[in-house]
Parts: sequence; C-alpha cells; structure tokens
Amino acid sequence: MLLTNCADLPKIQPFMRKISRGGPYLASYRAHKGKAYVRLACHDTSLHIDIAAPGYFEKEKPKENYTIAELKEILGKTGEIEALVRMTGVFRLPLASLPADGLVRSFLRSPKVGKMSMSLTEGKIEFEGSSLKFIRWESDRKTNSVKIMLWVQKKRKISDEYFTDSLKRIEVALNAMILEKE
Repeated sequence: MLLTNCADLPKIQPFMRKISRGGPYLASYRAHKGKAYVRLACHDTSLHIDIAAPGYFEKEKPKENYTIAELKEILGKTGEIEALVRMTGVFRLPLASLPADGLVRSFLRSPKVGKMSMSLTEGKIEFEGSSLKFIRWESDRKTNSVKIMLWVQKKRKISDEYFTDSLKRIEVALNAMILEKE
C-alpha cells in the first residue's frame, strides 16, 4: 500500500522552509494492519505526505529521523490552512479478495469465442461530480493479484490529523468502490 498526498498551499508557510532545507522527514507508526512509514516533504508551495506499508520497499526500509508525534506537531503549526489536496492510493490485492461481480473483477473475466479467449488486463474509469476522480487497475496473472490506484481530489484543512485522515478517506473509497464494504 502506498498513499501519496500533495497539497497546494496558497503560499509558502514558515514550517515549509525548514522542511525544504532539512530534507524529507521520515517516521514510522503503528497502523491497524502493522507498521507504516510516513514521509513529509515540501517543494515550493506543495506539501507532500507519503504513507507506505513496509512491503512497498523492495530492498531497504527507510531510516527514520523523526517520530510521528513530531510530524503531527509540525502539521499542527499550519493553523489549519485550507488547500486543494490530491490523494493517490495504490494497493495490491489478491484477485480472490475482490467481489466476483464488483467493479474491477467484472472487467477481468476471460470470455471465450470459439477456441479464442480474451481478457482485459488493465483499465481506467473516470468520474465527474465526485471527489473520486479515477480508478485504474492492472492485473498480474503470475501473482494472481490486481494493482489498484484510486485518485481523489478535494479541498481539505491541513492539521495535525491530516495524514491519518487522508488514510481513512482513501480506505473508505477502496472499501466502497472496489471491495463493496460499508
């Protein structure tokens, strides 16, 4: 799992200068499904927060240089600035975990016409009038899994709960649109 947040702030904030000079801030925290890593970085007026499960890193785990409490303290200094935020969640799920008649799995069927069979191995659905902008998927027959990307765009307040709130929002979209859970 990887969740990327990019917030376009109206102007450079004092805390952003410190983050830009000090390089990315890295911390880990205990998520409900185990350990996760959080990276906080800034570029111009963009505030980036990435959250990744340990399995996302192929070789070496990131070296933490801050605690999650310190990252929350930094975000708490924003004064709850409102910004347009783009959230992208990338998940790799076993094919069997997707509902048989669900949005993604229904496209992955392999119908036969005579001796020929065909399959749609990747796709993208775009949405209008919703904070969910698109869902993209790609199947991997070797591992019998599906990589799913959700892209959400919404005005949000940046605060000390920003990264945990972002994670909840993308999980709600995954559960509702892909896994068909409430």
